[in-house]
Amino acid sequence: MSRIAVPYADTGARSVVVTAAQSTRPSLVSFISLSSLPSHAPQLFLFGRIAPTWVIVQPLLVTLEQDEDGYYIVSDDEFAVYGDGNSLSGALEDYKVSLIDYYQLLAARAKGDPPTLALLRRLRRYLCPTAN
Repeated sequence: MSRIAVPYADTGARSVVVTAAQSTRPSLVSFISLSSLPSHAPQLFLFGRIAPTWVIVQPLLVTLEQDEDGYYIVSDDEFAVYGDGNSLSGALEDYKVSLIDYYQLLAARAKGDPPTLALLRRLRRYLCPTAN
C-alpha cells in the first residue's frame, strides 16, 4: 500500500493523505489534477509499498510538473531521479521504476567503490527491497 501526502501551499502545515492499494483499480493518485493544485510545482510525499517487493520506508518528497505539451514529470531533489508520462499516474509509475532501477544500479556498482557505496547507503534510508 502506498501513502501519498499532498501539501496545500495556502495553509502551510495542512495536507491530505491519499492511500493507494496495489490493485487493478486506479489509485486516487491518478485523479489528482494539476490544475486544481497550487500554481507553483506541487509536491507530495511518497511512502510505503511502491512495487510488490519494494517499499519506501521514509517519506520521499517528489515534485509534479506538466510541460507546455501536456507531458507530466515526477522528480525528486534527493537523488535526481525522474519519471515521465502522458498522465500523472503514468509519470508516477515511471518514477517508481526509475527509482528502483537506480537502487539496483548502485547496488551492482557499490562493491569496492566508496562514493557509490555512500550513495547506496543514502538511498537505503528511503528505499528497501522486501521479501514480499
